[in-house]
Amino acid sequence: MRMYKMIACRAVHWNACLVLILVLSTFSIGWSERQRFIDSREYNRDFHGGIIKDYSDMVEGKDVNWVWIDPSAQLAHYRIIVNKVDNSSDVNRASLATAAKFVVEDFSAAINEKDARGTLIAELCIYEAQEFSRGKRWIPYVGRHQSQAGVGIEMVLHDENNRTIAKFRNFGRSGTTLRRAVEAVVSDIMNYISTH
Repeated sequence: MRMYKMIACRAVHWNACLVLILVLSTFSIGWSERQRFIDSREYNRDFHGGIIKDYSDMVEGKDVNWVWIDPSAQLAHYRIIVNKVDNSSDVNRASLATAAKFVVEDFSAAINEKDARGTLIAELCIYEAQEFSRGKRWIPYVGRHQSQAGVGIEMVLHDENNRTIAKFRNFGRSGTTLRRAVEAVVSDIMNYISTH
């Protein structure tokens, strides 16, 4: 009788282990296969390009829509200097470029000079800007969010040798002014950089 209990207990144990392995392997496969940008609806629909020349290696990011980072780079240890901010959107205001540059430089200033491994040069492009719209507030379920000002920004980071280290493409909505939306979208990118 004892032998049968031991065998039954081991069988249950092995079955539980097998189920756990199957669940974990399925979960890890789902995480490793992030959607590529060129396969997304955003790329295949009304695509507004910015300063990124090659989108083929960009994948979904956490807290940032689309991202590619050189596997050997650790971005959190670099200071970032803004080289230029282009605006290819329909709303051409100098204050938007100034706000984007200020947020990047503010985050970069938090890195101590002695802790920095080097400096990266940033190029940004505001590829889309949508003004705040009270009329969208009445859209069921999503109106409050959709009525906010929205901005799409691309950022490319280069090293001193002009080698591309990272590429980001992010769209977000925040507040009633485009300046606030720019600050929120660039802050999302900089927060992502600070953890990678």
